[in-house]
Amino acid sequence: MQMEISLLKMNIITDSITNIQYLKMKKLIAFALLLFPVFSIGQTTTENYVKTTAYQIATQTGTVTDDQKIETISYYDGLGRAKQTVSAKAGGDKQNIVQLITYDSLGRTNKQYLPYATGAEIPNSLDFTNQGILKSSIETFYNTTKYENTLNPYSETLFENSPLNRPVRQGAPGNSWKIQKDSIYDHTVHYIYTTNTVSDANDQGDDVLDFEVIFNGNDITQPSLQLVGIHPENNLSRTIIQDENFEQVLAPTGPSGPFDPPLQEHQIVESGNHASEEFTNKKGQVILKRTYNNDIAHDTYYIYDDFGNLTYVLSPEASNQIVSGNNLVSNHQEVLDKLGYQYKYDYRNRLIKKKIPAKGWESIVYNRLDKPILTQDANQYTKTPKREWLFTKYDAFGRVVYTGIKRANISRTTFQIIANDPANLEQYEQVSPTLNVDTGIYYSSDAIPAAFDPALDEILTVNYYDTYKDLGGYTLPTSVYGQAVTTNTKGLPTVSKVRVLGTDHWITTLTLYDEKARPIFARSENTYLGTIDTSESLLDFTGKVLESRTSHQKSGHQEVITKDFFSYDHQNRLITHMQQIDNEPVQLIASNT
Repeated sequence: MQMEISLLKMNIITDSITNIQYLKMKKLIAFALLLFPVFSIGQTTTENYVKTTAYQIATQTGTVTDDQKIETISYYDGLGRAKQTVSAKAGGDKQNIVQLITYDSLGRTNKQYLPYATGAEIPNSLDFTNQGILKSSIETFYNTTKYENTLNPYSETLFENSPLNRPVRQGAPGNSWKIQKDSIYDHTVHYIYTTNTVSDANDQGDDVLDFEVIFNGNDITQPSLQLVGIHPENNLSRTIIQDENFEQVLAPTGPSGPFDPPLQEHQIVESGNHASEEFTNKKGQVILKRTYNNDIAHDTYYIYDDFGNLTYVLSPEASNQIVSGNNLVSNHQEVLDKLGYQYKYDYRNRLIKKKIPAKGWESIVYNRLDKPILTQDANQYTKTPKREWLFTKYDAFGRVVYTGIKRANISRTTFQIIANDPANLEQYEQVSPTLNVDTGIYYSSDAIPAAFDPALDEILTVNYYDTYKDLGGYTLPTSVYGQAVTTNTKGLPTVSKVRVLGTDHWITTLTLYDEKARPIFARSENTYLGTIDTSESLLDFTGKVLESRTSHQKSGHQEVITKDFFSYDHQNRLITHMQQIDNEPVQLIASNT
């Protein structure tokens, strides 16, 4: 760690093998540390900047070639806003890639320029380039036949004249997508902000239906849907989004001269094809999304309970069928079950039941840590002679350690009461030094559901962490491609087991890591198919795969070995991918230029 301090600034320079960050500010008085000198090479010291260097090889001195490091530098203005970013030699021909950032008079990012590869007009260095010169260079760079003579190499946003700073138009790079400030007939995205309306004898309004959720018997786990009527005029915020192909229409009384944004007052505020609408209530909740096809509106309603929980979602077809006049249809629950989304919550706002269109109810039970421990779908509910529940067990760190099937004719409510009982102290499982006779795995079975009946219940998946368990006699290798296999696996997943359904066979997968906790070896054994698959990887300093070897073995068949070779450029981008199967010739799989 090196630090340089002056009266009006503090420079903090962090050195590590993987990256160096320099934070420099303009200074009035220089103060040099003689024992730890700081060098500033290749950047403009009269500008505020942050420089980052990511080394691609291990080094103790920091002296490396340009191809052995990736450097970027960001320049900031006096308000701390980024105004220019330079990526050293990031181009295909090792040009610097420069990103220009501009702001309007109110400090909003109104234009986002395309990246630019420096040419002869701008030196290929990390120095700051005058914003005006850089802007001119970017415009010249893209105004060529290669880039279809693009006159606007940037995306642009026009904002409304209000403190809300909401966008009213959004343009994109390319002449066809440029904002035409003197016309609304352009291929840009338009945003129109207004409020909801109600139909009358002379005008067709938005007529947004007003639904509410009530609780039967004041039981918050038993919601029901009610229709209140239509939202009063100006009760909701309405946002219209017209895409690039929306056909704009001027109001008959609109001015004939140039327009100044915002343009809403010059347009007929309406929707149709290539447009969508969102209606938001005073709580900020989106209650209606309206889209159009063949100029026909399709409404999706979002209905919340008093606690802000999304309780119902009405699909467009459900919205059409569930209302007749000013009332819900008599069979509205059938419509909900067939076409709607329904959600139920408990007193802790946890989702306990849900139903999606044309599917039965799903139930969820939680432990006192709010983790789902039991789930049941409609098919499991109808199982005989006992219903099925899918259970999930966790360790002390909240990691899933094993899952399985619990067979019991116990309701969701009863299971939840058991889980809430303070007498049931155990909320997680612990690794067992010996095999659990009931479950057949190296974990306890203390948390809800605690009782495990081998005759009825079964384990489906098992995950081990930190140490290697249940290897079936397999001896772990100590190195892979000459890379030492670490024994410090705290916090890492090590072994996973997945049951082949309907059998006592398992697919066991183990993962080995290098000293940096990067996976370099995996082995998967499928006792049902009698196969063993292994994968080995050679990684470089930054973690890129340079070479990999995979093998597939099946009882009674010859082993198949596949080798893959990868090469990268100076910016860690993939250049070539070569592959060899057994002793066949090496083949080119992919090549990037």
